[in-house]
Amino acid sequence: MSISSGLPQQFNRAIDLSALAAKKTPPQDAISAGGSARRDVDENSLVKEIIPSSKEVPVILVVWSPRSEESQLLVQGLEALHRKHNEVSQRWSLAVLNADAQPEVAQALRVATIPTVMAIIAEQVAPLFDSMIPPDQLEVVLNKVVELAAEQGVTGISNGIQNEQIIPDDPDLLIADQALEDNDFPAAITAFEKILARKPGDPEATQGLANAKLLLRTSLSDAATAQAAVLANPEDAKAQALAADFEIMSGQAEAALDRLIKFISSNPGGQGTQRDIARTHLLELFQNFAPTEPILIAARSALSKALF
Repeated sequence: MSISSGLPQQFNRAIDLSALAAKKTPPQDAISAGGSARRDVDENSLVKEIIPSSKEVPVILVVWSPRSEESQLLVQGLEALHRKHNEVSQRWSLAVLNADAQPEVAQALRVATIPTVMAIIAEQVAPLFDSMIPPDQLEVVLNKVVELAAEQGVTGISNGIQNEQIIPDDPDLLIADQALEDNDFPAAITAFEKILARKPGDPEATQGLANAKLLLRTSLSDAATAQAAVLANPEDAKAQALAADFEIMSGQAEAALDRLIKFISSNPGGQGTQRDIARTHLLELFQNFAPTEPILIAARSALSKALF
């Protein structure tokens, strides 16, 4: 089996254990050495404890035989990696099933070779590999299992509390936030644009870019000048747009959007006209708001009526 690219192709072929779950197995105490990295399981503990626990922690299940030296070496290697990976929090758990003692379970798991290693994530069982592999490659597979589990919301346990999935901050977002704090609005705009080039439509970057552009425009003028320009030439879309910017900045968002919608409604014309300039600016102001904000929903509806 090749694992150079991560998990094997058959990983998504889940195994149905409903037949085992449906059987009435007498309660048994699972064998677990004190402080051991592994959990020795039987049919009962596999179905009732190990598989349900995979909704919180991914499980590596080894089907082995004490008659197989390769099995013993593999289990030892996994125990060592389990201790290494789980010093701070439980990223994955290790379960070991003796095929000699539990032949029906091994058969239900479709085990054809000893040893066989499987992953259990969110109660889905899938094969990983069925032979001894080098420790470095084994660690690659285990890390891939943890990554895949995290993508499905299975993130492990820390001090008895389920870990939260930690998503690292986008470095360009950190740059943009710092630039905003420093009032370096052009740098913030550049950083947000870089994010959107990689992640078109990203809501945080879209809103951040609109905010940075608004801050840049208002930093180059003042409210009194903007108001005077509107009074001097009320039919100038750019003057109306700047006045709307300052209304947004002063907390009068509804008045700002209404200003431009009324201007669009009273000024006919197509592309390049005063009406089009106001419409383009209004759409940019829309991006300063979350999509679910009532003020934005109302303004979109009003714009639609003004246009059509």
